[in-house]
Amino acid sequence: KAVWYAVDVGTVAPPNTLIDKAEIVTEGTRNIDFFLKPETKWPPGTFRVELFVNDALDQVVSFSVK
Repeated sequence: KAVWYAVDVGTVAPPNTLIDKAEIVTEGTRNIDFFLKPETKWPPGTFRVELFVNDALDQVVSFSVK
């Protein structure tokens, strides 16, 4: 499962606003790709995506848009 948040985008949204989430169910070992495409341009600011494996938080990736 991947869960995306807008951490700090100024007045566009409150801090740590949930943007979207997606879940893929598979069997065995494999690579899985998640992507998020906004309907309009990404607002400048900081974001994060939380990645879960078997319902346990596995990794948090932070990124910024300028």
